[in-house]
Amino acid sequence: ASNVNIQNVQYKKTLIKELKFKETIEIGYIGALTKRKGISILIEFANRLVEMDIHNFKINLIGGHTDYDWKEKINELKIDKYFVFHGILDSKNVDLLLNEFDLYIQPSFSEGLPRATIEAMSKGLPVIATTLPGFKELLEEDYLFEHHDIDKMISIFNNLINSVDNYNLQSKRNSDFAKNFLYDVLHEKRKTFYNNLLKKDSI
Repeated sequence: ASNVNIQNVQYKKTLIKELKFKETIEIGYIGALTKRKGISILIEFANRLVEMDIHNFKINLIGGHTDYDWKEKINELKIDKYFVFHGILDSKNVDLLLNEFDLYIQPSFSEGLPRATIEAMSKGLPVIATTLPGFKELLEEDYLFEHHDIDKMISIFNNLINSVDNYNLQSKRNSDFAKNFLYDVLHEKRKTFYNNLLKKDSI
């Protein structure tokens, strides 16, 4: 966890009304806007929601390094009003946006240590992600989906927006879990690791 630097963990205010009744469900994504990161999955997901007559959502994309014209794609599908491209932001503005999100989705086809996911968890955001090893270490199996399984992705989404209990449970669970990645906790682990390494080298 060498590049994780979480200073504090927050707990979201307890939800008392199903998220499906919110005027706009704010969904977040942080990362490069590349095929490898699964932007196409987010687009297919949004298109399917619209086909299901679900319109009260917005997908916020934070990041750059685009390798495809995603805006043209969503314009072709006529779902551009459901996306906001924020571009590359500094940590302060990323933090502010994370506080505004209701859910976080990380649809990556490949991932190392998913730092952005941990940051989202530290804000108490329920997370939907793909079944990659990094995500399996962070999230419960019920909130993971195979890349090709958009039906499962939508099922997870519905599970969170239709149940106050499920939403609140995942929110608290993720905040609790993110404590393992607080800077002070990781710093002690790193110090112990390097001290043990130096002792071995001195023998």
